[in-house]
Amino acid sequence: MVSQTAGLIPLEYLSAPLAALPAPPSHFIPLLAALRSGGPITIAAFGSSVLALAGGCTAPIPSLHTPWCLARCPLCCALQCGLWGDTGWARSLLAVLNASYPHPRHVLYNFGEPGGDVMLPFAACPATHLSELPSPPHLVLLDTATASAYSLHRIATHLAALSPPPAVLVLELTRFLPPRAEGGAPLLAALAAAAPAVHPHINTSSPAASIAAAFLGPTPTAHLFANFSRRPALVAFAADERRRLRAVRAVARRHALPLVSTFGAYAAPMAEGRLAVAAYSPLDGLHPHWDAAHSPAAAASQAFLTELLAFHLLRGLAAAAAAPPPPPPPPPSPAEPRRLLCFELDEAGYASARAGGGALALLNHSRGWGFTPREALSRTVHKPGLAAAAAGASLWLRLEVPPRAALVLRVQFLRSWRGMGACDVRCARGCACEARRLEGAWARLASYVSTEALPLRTEGGGACVLEFRVAPSGGGARGGSRFKLVRLIVERQVAEDEWLTEEALAS
Repeated sequence: MVSQTAGLIPLEYLSAPLAALPAPPSHFIPLLAALRSGGPITIAAFGSSVLALAGGCTAPIPSLHTPWCLARCPLCCALQCGLWGDTGWARSLLAVLNASYPHPRHVLYNFGEPGGDVMLPFAACPATHLSELPSPPHLVLLDTATASAYSLHRIATHLAALSPPPAVLVLELTRFLPPRAEGGAPLLAALAAAAPAVHPHINTSSPAASIAAAFLGPTPTAHLFANFSRRPALVAFAADERRRLRAVRAVARRHALPLVSTFGAYAAPMAEGRLAVAAYSPLDGLHPHWDAAHSPAAAASQAFLTELLAFHLLRGLAAAAAAPPPPPPPPPSPAEPRRLLCFELDEAGYASARAGGGALALLNHSRGWGFTPREALSRTVHKPGLAAAAAGASLWLRLEVPPRAALVLRVQFLRSWRGMGACDVRCARGCACEARRLEGAWARLASYVSTEALPLRTEGGGACVLEFRVAPSGGGARGGSRFKLVRLIVERQVAEDEWLTEEALAS
């Protein structure tokens, strides 16, 4: 078995105590057995633009055969027709495995969605893409840059139910620079400089390492960021990052999943000047460098992710090789499926809704909404969905749902700083819910897919009619009037998910 990776990143950073949350050795036993069998393995990677743009792949996703995608790049990676996949940090991780267990048909599928929360639809609606793969995945990579804690929980639950369950590696990503709209120094440098003044347990020999531990640990946010009062944007950004990272770790611990952390590995050396933020991410402190020319700078940038993942994957396989065989799993207990309906509002989904013969129908009195495959002003332009461009545009949708049921409608919509407004959603007939305003405007210079949960109760007819109406101009946070729906997911309300509330995750 290969014992080390390319060696671009010092081992002391990869093996730092904060760099990973380990899993039991048994977690990697099925993957090790598949590798030792001599056959091909399948890797499925889910995540954000960090994966879509810089992860790479060896084969396109089978379901992405829309005319728009085929015309642009018939062999490209990711859900939104991303870049060509012959290089990338996930592709390099496959090469590490292939060095010890070579096979010409090892395959890597890239399910990255720029700015997306893609784990939820894959968990709620696995038939959309996973069922089309030639074989179930043996290894799953989960990039959590834009995933919610609920989405990570749902896909972890789904993967654990597979037989045999795949090995899972959770990649905890951190934006080391605040978004451009907020300016300021690198996040870690600011935290390290603040540490001696605000934290009572600082190790004076390494304040950056201590503040990294505090950032990931239970220190109260207000105490940690007390002296940032003159920089409220940085305070809010750092607090949001810390809350998000702690939620990801809470879910990983709950499911006993191995997690590797860019923050835990690289925070201290970046803050102390031993590593440069720009060497990892010259663009924004989050995305590795990518280009079509395969430059040394891009390879070195992607090594920050490849080598961190490879180090802990190989360590997990070595532990699995030394572990005793696990006992047979107990038979699964029957449970009412929570998955009900999933609607991808892409080209095919829009055509089906207009035809009106399925579980989702676009009603004739809708006005001002239509399908659009792209966002011309976004860095990743292929973002399909149902969009409206004027205040007052009204979209009427009929969902075929079980009668007299307590459900949750999860609405995925695009948030952006470019002209987005707000949209009001209400239950018109056949179901009851509280009217909700969905805010599409976002102050940061980025676009992402946001998920809003809307509890609803159906009545006796089995059909729920919803109205989405774009708010008057100025009704949004920044006065825009555009709005775009990406997906609709309907699930049963499940009491066991109460631990996923923001308050519970923060405790």
